[in-house]
Amino acid sequence: KFHMTMGLKRMPEADWLLLDNKYLPEQTFRRELLATLPEGVYQQLPGPRVHAACVETLECIVAFLTKRYPRLFHLAPGKEEGRYIHNTLTNLTFKISEPFNESPLVVAAQLVMEDINILMAGTGKQDPTQYFLVASFTMAPVGWYLQERIGWPLYKIHLPVPLWGAKLRKPVENFFRRLLVSQPVERYNWFIQTNDVLFQQEPFAAELEAPLRVEDVRIRHERQTLRRLPRTRAVVFMVRTYVTKLTDLEGEEESVRELLGAVEALPEGVAGYKARQVWGE
Repeated sequence: KFHMTMGLKRMPEADWLLLDNKYLPEQTFRRELLATLPEGVYQQLPGPRVHAACVETLECIVAFLTKRYPRLFHLAPGKEEGRYIHNTLTNLTFKISEPFNESPLVVAAQLVMEDINILMAGTGKQDPTQYFLVASFTMAPVGWYLQERIGWPLYKIHLPVPLWGAKLRKPVENFFRRLLVSQPVERYNWFIQTNDVLFQQEPFAAELEAPLRVEDVRIRHERQTLRRLPRTRAVVFMVRTYVTKLTDLEGEEESVRELLGAVEALPEGVAGYKARQVWGE
């Protein structure tokens, strides 16, 4: 039976930012996207409040990485005054203090494997009970354009998701208001797709041009983490996306059984949102 819930659980602090063997190719891909489609991967609203949240996000990421992976990331001298971090995996050094050579969020994105989203409570004429997407570096969108979503409140971002307004809007908005600095959380999400594309701005195709082969099916799996920053009170929502061949699950009976159960339990609206008509036969 399908139950639409937030699916949150407490996250061990040491598990916030994870590294794997796709780090180098994905970092290369990030830099390519920055060079060719910068507005599609990076957006930041103007103003000192948002800049301060981006700076604090970078500071937290640097502190975590240099402690968790000291052989891979360490503070280093630079060409001019200021603080710098050296990424030994990419052999790149970044300035991490004012005045920045590039946006702090862009620097952060060249250190981690996760996409980084910063949300803040409304100010001025905005509803102070709502959280808005104020900055983002996103390498792996799922059928949407970052340059359209920047500045949107949570409920508008989730409008395309069936049942979200009825089932999850209030719980999610309450969660964002109540999230404690000391209690970071994680959750998981999944899609099925028929290619290896990570940077998927266009919605998934409603139908395929050729018959689907099982070897074309991919599981798009997201690990999402949320934490509140102590100084600016912003919420940092990070998403690590994995794309796995369905055939790679051969022999993993429990995983296949869980996936099959989840697919079969999808209500019609959610099934359409996840394009089950394309890959579900």
